[in-house]
Amino acid sequence: MLTIVEYVATGSREELEDLRAKLCATEEHEDELNDGDFSFDYDGEPTFSSLDNEHFFKEFGVLDGFDEMGVYWICGTPYLWNVKGGTESGKAMELAYPINEWKDGLYCFRFQFRYDGEENPLLRETIENFYKTIKIFYLDGYHNTNDTNLEFFADKFPTLIDGLHYVLNDEYHTAGLNCDELWSGEVMTIPETVEHNGETYRVTEIVDFMHHSDMYANGYGIGSKPKNLLELVIPPYIQCVGDFACAYIPSLRKVSIPDGCSVGYGAFMNCGIEDLTLGDVHLDMKCFSGTRVKDVEIPDSTSWTEYGDFGGFGQLLHFVKEEPESIFEGVFSNTPMSFVRQLEECRRGECSAYYFCHGLSSLFKKDSLVKPEDVFPEMSDEDLEWLRKKDNNYAVRNVVIYGMLHGYFTRDDHYMAKLFFLRNARPGIMHDNDISLSLPEFKDLEAELNLKGVLSEEEKSDILNRLEKDRLEREKSIKEFDEELPF
Repeated sequence: MLTIVEYVATGSREELEDLRAKLCATEEHEDELNDGDFSFDYDGEPTFSSLDNEHFFKEFGVLDGFDEMGVYWICGTPYLWNVKGGTESGKAMELAYPINEWKDGLYCFRFQFRYDGEENPLLRETIENFYKTIKIFYLDGYHNTNDTNLEFFADKFPTLIDGLHYVLNDEYHTAGLNCDELWSGEVMTIPETVEHNGETYRVTEIVDFMHHSDMYANGYGIGSKPKNLLELVIPPYIQCVGDFACAYIPSLRKVSIPDGCSVGYGAFMNCGIEDLTLGDVHLDMKCFSGTRVKDVEIPDSTSWTEYGDFGGFGQLLHFVKEEPESIFEGVFSNTPMSFVRQLEECRRGECSAYYFCHGLSSLFKKDSLVKPEDVFPEMSDEDLEWLRKKDNNYAVRNVVIYGMLHGYFTRDDHYMAKLFFLRNARPGIMHDNDISLSLPEFKDLEAELNLKGVLSEEEKSDILNRLEKDRLEREKSIKEFDEELPF
């Protein structure tokens, strides 16, 4: 995973100027390697330039082992950005990495690198070992830092006020309450205002500061979540529950959201919510995905964002009672409510057992909050043990069989589900475009099937005939293709 790491180099001005010159020379070298192809992203900002390890680390006295040093990118190539814009080299250098006075006669400047993975201390250690006075502080995308006194990165962390963490906005005097382990009670009471340094801030949102921060990198936040929280009643002055803000709180059972509140992407994902009350709200995708919600009243005025193939570009939709599918598939995906709806569609022949059972695979993981019995109320412990046997692929396969035996799927789905089982029971043996099955392999599968009495002799014969037909057709296609080759 690519992650941005922000650095602050401290030391004497002379040594910092030398380090800055080396960073700028590295950017120029990368530009030469790319034949001057200085590209930009969709916002007109310069893209990341990959680092030539040998060129860079030789500048600091390293003579070998370059491949083991890690993979790096220069963030935004700020020096080249100014040079290509027509700024004289010396001025461009100062604009890219301005050196400022720090304390005790020392100076500092900031720079950023991007990593394929977590921050690699080799870069810091190599630079520090080369100089006499330079010490480098860092903050990575997971909020790991060696700046223990937060002399440089205090703005990247929430502020502790009255025993809770807040992300403060000094311009608008608003505050976001950070959802973390400091929510120690079973019921959370959210204050309307907080005081800090003589200023009053209105509390307007609930946030995950890891996502709120511009250093956010890992997608789901890493701060410790509340351990004992059972109920969250969001007051009317809260305008937004941010992306992933209250996600991954297994203990949370009851949530009430007022009119006018916007619920962000994955805001309550994988919580243990069973009792949900919604006002006139806006819901982003997956905000209640993986919860235990079985039923909820959705006001007609509810809106939600549905994302297309471009990911970051959302389409605003409104809930229509006659066409509710998108909101269940997106906002409430992987909940008992969405699974039961699909199961009912399977019974009516409106949904393929293939897609239904594929979606069920998450239920058979031991840490899943949604349980199979939420969807199949008749399920016994013995059934569950059988469904979970071996691994997740087998759980999906077994659900197909379980659903057939208990009449959850229509007759049209039965044959399809059995063929799906044969094609997926042994990875590497059978695929949609590569169907082959040896007699011993079929006997092995047949023995498992007969344990549950799924296939009749007629059906087994039918499947073998179809498999043989597919194999012959494929061999014919390959032969015709070979004959058409010009060599």
